[in-house]
Amino acid sequence: MFKPEVKRVAVRGEVRGFNNRYFSTELATVEGEEVRVCFDIHDPHSVIVRRMDGSWVCDAIWDGNKVDAFPKPYVEAL
Repeated sequence: MFKPEVKRVAVRGEVRGFNNRYFSTELATVEGEEVRVCFDIHDPHSVIVRRMDGSWVCDAIWDGNKVDAFPKPYVEAL
């Protein structure tokens, strides 16, 4: 259905919005460009990124470029 949109600039594979960072490697194709970020008001885990003409770029994931500082044990990873 309807998803609100905001304009943001893609920097280093990230777009920022509402104190969150969303990452995707495909954002390198629009580095430094203004893009449209569509978001679901109930699900902050991912956003849809489109060029200003409306063409799809990617689905960016919340903190998609983060990794844990320490490895997790197998049991905890399950």
